[in-house]
Amino acid sequence: MSKARNNPVTADPSSGEGLPPEIAAMTYEQAVEALEEIIDRIEQGEIGLEQSIAEYRRGVLLLRRCEAVIGAAEQQVKELSLGEVERLAAEPDARRESRD
Repeated sequence: MSKARNNPVTADPSSGEGLPPEIAAMTYEQAVEALEEIIDRIEQGEIGLEQSIAEYRRGVLLLRRCEAVIGAAEQQVKELSLGEVERLAAEPDARRESRD
């Protein structure tokens, strides 16, 4: 039985739904570094075919983690930007009221 199938997974979409906890806990930078290491090992032929497939599978999970972190960051930027737009839109009203 595959090791990945025995691992519990997270259900938190912000950390990448369905990821093993050790990957879900990674920062973006940690996931990218781990992904780069996998790519290097596969490209240099350091591992056999079966191990390459297992590493590729892990790489897909790491990529999902990176995408989840980027998606969460994009959402935060949108929310902050929307808040700033609303604040700026309300500002002229506040200036008009102070003149009256």
